[in-house]
Amino acid sequence: MAEQRRYKRNRVPSKKALDAGTLSEELLDQNRVDVNLLPANNIYLFGLVLLDLYFTKEELSQSLIFPSTKSKKPMLDQEKVGTIIELMKQRFPDEKFDSKKFQEKANQRR
Repeated sequence: MAEQRRYKRNRVPSKKALDAGTLSEELLDQNRVDVNLLPANNIYLFGLVLLDLYFTKEELSQSLIFPSTKSKKPMLDQEKVGTIIELMKQRFPDEKFDSKKFQEKANQRR
C-alpha cells in the first residue's frame, strides 16, 4: 500500500495529486474517492473539495454553479452539482445548506 500523506487542516488535496496517484490507496478505489476521508470541517469547505474533484479549474472559472440572470456563462453539469450538494448534506446533516453562500465561497476561490 502506498504511503499515506497527511494534509493540514482545511488543505484540499488537488485534482492533480489525485490524478498522479500521490494520495493513499485508501482514497483511491478504482478511480473513486472515499468522500468520508476527504478533509473538511464544515459543509462549504467540503463542497469546495468536491468541486475540485468533479470539475477542472478551467470549467469552474468559465461556468456557473447555479443559474443566474446576470451572467451568460454556461452552467456546470447540474447532475454533478446535484450529487455534490447531496454529498454535502449527507456528510454534514446538522448544517443548513445555503446555495447563495456556497456560490459565494466558490467565487472567492477563483
